[in-house]
Amino acid sequence: MSWPAITFTQGLSGFVWVWLLHGLWLGTVAASLVALAFRACRHLTHRTRHLILVSAMLAIALGPPVLTLIQRSQPIPEPGGWLVITQPAARPAPAARALAEPQPRGNARIATVDISWSGLFRSSIERWSDRATACVQAARPIALGGWAVGVGVLAIVMGLGLRGLTKIVGRSVPAAPDVQRRADRLARDLGLPRSPVIRTTDRLDEPCVCGFVRIWILLPSRWLRTASHDSLDAVLAHELAHAKRRDHLANLAQRLVESLFFHHPAVHWLSRSLRQESEHCADAIAAILTGSPLSLALALESVARLRFDHRAGKSRRYWSSLGGDPHSLLLPRIQELIGMKPI
Repeated sequence: MSWPAITFTQGLSGFVWVWLLHGLWLGTVAASLVALAFRACRHLTHRTRHLILVSAMLAIALGPPVLTLIQRSQPIPEPGGWLVITQPAARPAPAARALAEPQPRGNARIATVDISWSGLFRSSIERWSDRATACVQAARPIALGGWAVGVGVLAIVMGLGLRGLTKIVGRSVPAAPDVQRRADRLARDLGLPRSPVIRTTDRLDEPCVCGFVRIWILLPSRWLRTASHDSLDAVLAHELAHAKRRDHLANLAQRLVESLFFHHPAVHWLSRSLRQESEHCADAIAAILTGSPLSLALALESVARLRFDHRAGKSRRYWSSLGGDPHSLLLPRIQELIGMKPI
């Protein structure tokens, strides 16, 4: 490997290392502040909680690289020699002290060692700081290697998820004209400039929104065969609310942040909380749009029954890495929709 390549690799590893260190403390601080805010203000609306969580995730995503660039752009002071002179107990005359003190050479600086209790305390802190710095530097290659392997594995998982979801969309079939007309009507009421395309598939057990430029709403064909008109309108309104809020794109960005900070539990808690608040916000929009929160609650209960269908277990591994959370609980959402306070 040539010298410029070695220099670039060392600089990149140093940048990533500083970026990870900033991400550790910034993620912890952001999650702590959000938890304190939610505990102090228990009556915040879901929209306000969502905005707070989005701000925290943006700070975690953008803060470390910005801080790393600022830190690495600072000029490094030139090292200079230090002449350590112990402070004598009795002060000699000024003329004798001037002759006795060695003169610094070049850009060397003179430092005196304080033998007082404060000086001993400072020297002890410096020794512990040096040891901690040495331990961190020794663990740096192992930590960077483990982080790179973890990010690579999660990137492969996300790539497989995208590929699997693309196959599911390609093998899905257009929904019945009546279902598409209902979606078009709800999209106009919601103010969407373009109604998403409704398609059905037997490879999913939950409705989902996908797409970048063109948006699709996928409905489970097994659920659609037994769903009532009110439940269908409620589910379509919920998914259209996600499409209007661009939650599917925000969820993909969350997955990227989670992959980069897979080692940080606070980041996963923030992302999981943000996903839950997105569902609550979409539920509120759907309840207002349809005028029937009970219909949405019944639709959520009917969709939850499909989760226990073992025939759909094989397809969930593809899209769950991109959209839905297989461990999310629908009970608090149903309780809120029917007027009960979630525990």
